Amino acid sequence: MPRPPTPRPLRVAYLGHTAALSGGELAFVHLLGSFRRLGLGVDARVLLAEDGPLRARLEAAGATT
Repeated sequence: MPRPPTPRPLRVAYLGHTAALSGGELAFVHLLGSFRRLGLGVDARVLLAEDGPLRARLEAAGATT
């Protein structure tokens, strides 16, 4: 009996105007971390307008920057 197909991960694209550690940006980092901890299939791609400390946090949470 064939195995059922594995669902593809949900693709999320986030465009950010800053790489500073501010309220909305940190909330997004926490959201991505929750997806990962819960084992939800989320493929997060993030495009930031600048480099900064947010980038490392996003990558640690599982996002591709």
